[in-house]
Amino acid sequence: MSEEEELVRKLFDELIKHLIVLSLPADYQKEYIGGGDTGDELALDFENYYILQKEQYLKYGLINHEQESQLDSIEAFFDERSGQEHLDFWEGVKTHSDWIKVREWAKECLEALGKQDYGINVRYEYEKNYFDGQEQWLMHSTETVLIKKSSS
Repeated sequence: MSEEEELVRKLFDELIKHLIVLSLPADYQKEYIGGGDTGDELALDFENYYILQKEQYLKYGLINHEQESQLDSIEAFFDERSGQEHLDFWEGVKTHSDWIKVREWAKECLEALGKQDYGINVRYEYEKNYFDGQEQWLMHSTETVLIKKSSS
């Protein structure tokens, strides 16, 4: 396997992890992102791990055109909601009904990719300062490992 293909496969694993996060309930998504605008961050991660890489995924046979079409539907959905007039969507990961659709589509994509039996193990690291009764975030990082669910 070439270095390029190895890198593309690692990025594909990141896409799978991200689809798992997209399929989770809002509270888990917010915890995973760790602050900031959860909706924006979820869309940016999708862009990084799918939109910017999909030609490579096709090249190495990690996705086919049918799967690409399913993933593209999430991309189009996010694109349709860009702009200030859709702030309620981006800020409403927990309350906006369209996020239910996103979660369902993410689950369907995982099934189409044969990854429905996978989950993620997440390790969080936080660093904060407290001054005058106020919390100041310095760092939030996550280490995420793709794991196959045991068949018990």
